[in-house]
Amino acid sequence: MEDLKEIRQNINKIDEEIIGLLEKRFDLSKKVRAYKIYHNKKIYDPVREKEILKKIKEGNPKYGKYFVKIYQEIMGQSKNLQKENESYGLLGKKLGHSYSKTIHEKIGYYDYQYFEKNEDELDDFFEKKDFKGINVTIPYKKTVIKYLDYVSDKAKKIGAVNTIVNKNGKLYGYNTDYYGFSFNLKKNKIDIKNKKCLILGKGASSKTVEEVLKDEGAKEIVFLSRRFEPYFKDARDFSDFEIIINTTPVGMYPNNNEYIEEINLDDFKK
Repeated sequence: MEDLKEIRQNINKIDEEIIGLLEKRFDLSKKVRAYKIYHNKKIYDPVREKEILKKIKEGNPKYGKYFVKIYQEIMGQSKNLQKENESYGLLGKKLGHSYSKTIHEKIGYYDYQYFEKNEDELDDFFEKKDFKGINVTIPYKKTVIKYLDYVSDKAKKIGAVNTIVNKNGKLYGYNTDYYGFSFNLKKNKIDIKNKKCLILGKGASSKTVEEVLKDEGAKEIVFLSRRFEPYFKDARDFSDFEIIINTTPVGMYPNNNEYIEEINLDDFKK
């Protein structure tokens, strides 16, 4: 008879091999998930799972019924791992206009969901931190800052955060709108240097746009608003301005044909 110590050493060796194989299996299951998302296929396949379990049970008459229970747990934990590592989404109040889910799931290969929350639900949402990363949209780009452990210098300067990353329970806030708007200007060959610029709206997005315009050398920057002076109705006083940026929700899907009635582009000659 083998020595008990030797038997346990063999068990330990086999356990190490099993753990190594499980790591590889979990990595592969994530790749399968990414492939399915990319090709618009259903993530979970109960038929395939049943076939695997049936094959294990029938192919191992000695220990099959035990192996089945083990594999059910492996499959369950694999799903939990995917949910834990790939919880992404968009935080906002009304998100019916957003294409974020379509965009992220096409280029990011992960599930992306919408977190529609009222103000009184934010405390609980950020206490749970049940996400790996989120984007933030109207009207919470300023509100979320108080929940963060770290805010990038650019986001601090702008006073708005649109991207939050959960790093081991610590929340890091960034402003990627700045780089997105800057890229759009360059892509469309819009030169800001020494230009008079009009920004419509005074929300968080307007502050981001202002920061980009300053960095690009704008000659003058003026905000028009419905609630603060100067108002939209004062637009004609700035008819010599050369660039107009709309940072209001007016015109967003599904109300694409909405416009700011007080502003007529024909009044602007430059």
